[in-house]
Amino acid sequence: MLSNLRFALCAGLLAVGVASCGPPESQNPLSDPAQAKPDARLTGLWSGEVENSPATLQFFPKQGPFLDVVLTGNDGEKGASVLVFDAFPTLLNGKTYLNLRAKSFRGLYSESFEIGAAYLFVRYDIAKDGSLTLLPMDDEPVKVAVAAGKLKGTVKENSVKLTASTKELAEYVRTADPERLFKKLATFRKLK
Repeated sequence: MLSNLRFALCAGLLAVGVASCGPPESQNPLSDPAQAKPDARLTGLWSGEVENSPATLQFFPKQGPFLDVVLTGNDGEKGASVLVFDAFPTLLNGKTYLNLRAKSFRGLYSESFEIGAAYLFVRYDIAKDGSLTLLPMDDEPVKVAVAAGKLKGTVKENSVKLTASTKELAEYVRTADPERLFKKLATFRKLK
């Protein structure tokens, strides 16, 4: 489940077994992290289902607006799977987004870690009932925008690498159709 979830979270694709597409990756975030504001509503443990399999999502606040995002689930025969991201929020036109970078640990007890250079984008909505919905960026509209010259980047073997500036990315997201650009992954309920 999480091998597909990993892909779904990063690429916004929920189809099982899609191997030819890669997540849109960006060398720049959607906003300046120095200007980001923390979103305390995220902090805590959330529970939900992804692809009909139980999953948990936990947000650990760090200094300033930064937080670690930990997604756990069952990867079928492989057993438990864990994805960890370094993140900070962005607010554009009243909508909230996470700028995610993969966080990889090394050592038997995770003594050290490395944060990836590429950013991935996920829109998130917290409803009046308190539920949290994650909507990863879909790579298809981004590929079209890159091919049309509306967004700087490259598409190679279905992998999207964005080189647009933070300002250009924010403008693209502001003006794009949010229903096409971000696809629902899952809805979570806060446990504590």
